[in-house]
Amino acid sequence: CTLLVLTVGGIVSGKAKNRNKVDFTLTDIAVCAYLLWGAVNIALVRKAVLDPFLIAKWTSLAGLYILVRHLGSKKVSFYAIALSGVVQSVIAILQHAGKIEGGHTAFAVTGSFGNPGPLGGYIAVCLTVTICLLWNKVKERHITSTLLLPIAVVLQLAGLYFADSRSAWIASAAGVLYWLGKNHIILPKRSRIVVYIGVIFIVLIGGIALYNYRPASADSRFLIWNVSSQVAAERPLAGHGVGSFCRIYMPRQAEYFMEHPNSRYAIVADNVAYPYNELLHIAIEQGIIGLLLALALLGIAFFRSREDVDNRIAKCGLSALLIFSMFSYPASVFPLLALFPVLLGCVDGMTTFTIRPGKGLQIVSVTVITILLACSVPVLIELQERRKEVQSKVNGSSGPTERYTNLENIVPNCENYCLLADRYIQAGKVEQAEQTLISASYMIPTRVRPKYKLWELYLFSGDTVRASETARRII
Repeated sequence: CTLLVLTVGGIVSGKAKNRNKVDFTLTDIAVCAYLLWGAVNIALVRKAVLDPFLIAKWTSLAGLYILVRHLGSKKVSFYAIALSGVVQSVIAILQHAGKIEGGHTAFAVTGSFGNPGPLGGYIAVCLTVTICLLWNKVKERHITSTLLLPIAVVLQLAGLYFADSRSAWIASAAGVLYWLGKNHIILPKRSRIVVYIGVIFIVLIGGIALYNYRPASADSRFLIWNVSSQVAAERPLAGHGVGSFCRIYMPRQAEYFMEHPNSRYAIVADNVAYPYNELLHIAIEQGIIGLLLALALLGIAFFRSREDVDNRIAKCGLSALLIFSMFSYPASVFPLLALFPVLLGCVDGMTTFTIRPGKGLQIVSVTVITILLACSVPVLIELQERRKEVQSKVNGSSGPTERYTNLENIVPNCENYCLLADRYIQAGKVEQAEQTLISASYMIPTRVRPKYKLWELYLFSGDTVRASETARRII
């Protein structure tokens, strides 16, 4: 929705800020540096087969950033975000009322996402931007916007409530607090540092509240962060490669429980596809280099940019998105990930140099933007297909598991390793099947299926001693 409104807005409004010159800011340079490292990381560090989907995703994000930077008015981006938040909220309300089916069998309200978490995070960012727009329009006494924006805020508050995401509420509160502080509503001008301390305070207090609200969910995140930090330490400089987390995490979780068989986290362990912390995610996949480049980009966007109203709105949205990313996985959900380049593109940094393009260069730039944005189409199609694949597995259909013949073809998790072990047994590779089932049994210590299959394997092999030991583990 945001992409559609941005594109239409760019065509209708859209004249570039100044067709006679293009200003390059520190933020632009930082974005280019981060994207360049991402390309190098994908080409040289990532060990898996090159995924066209990954290339399409990164290029579409670059296209979004360039598009927003070339819009004639930032308001197009802000109202696109607000509108998309209203759309998601209306979908959530209708799902709660039973008029529309959710996107997950276990949750009634998911919006157009796969589960309520990303929905809550998306609405939180949109709500933050909408509140900032409303506050500004009230000050300007803009009658039409003052009448419509409160409706948008109420709808998004309802959507956020039905999404039931703890992290999303904290994120939205932090973004609004940033706005209040930057506009000197609750703090004097010389005490801006208190704004950032206040955000940290909200995160800490919110963290305690989040833990007490769902302690099992919080403990599972502590387990994931613990294991993920060990994974990051294995290759600290350049990381394991972009998109590698889901292929390397679960075997490490199995190793963790092998070393800590009596861990209190065993009861909350499950299959994990995300680290639930984007800074940790970057450290694992892109190493210290990627992490420092990302932090430098954010530092430049927040502290080396102009202090006008539009920049403040963009930074408030970014604040909410960043806080949410400390507890969730927006980089793995394309609509949430797309908010990063959109909001970054709205931040006007300090100009470092200016070029004056001719008509030929303008045509080339428009063509490049079009091509980059076209890459988002296969990304969205692929995301939909992958969601259907996951849903088919949840509903019990075999789907693509028929092609699983070796470790390179699957994402390691408990269920997939059980399927792989079946393949090994059919091929007469009993030792490989045993090792695979042992690893699967430690990935999720409370899961019975891999232990049961291991018990069957030992009985089939005539090893009654280990069959008895495995049976005791099951009991």
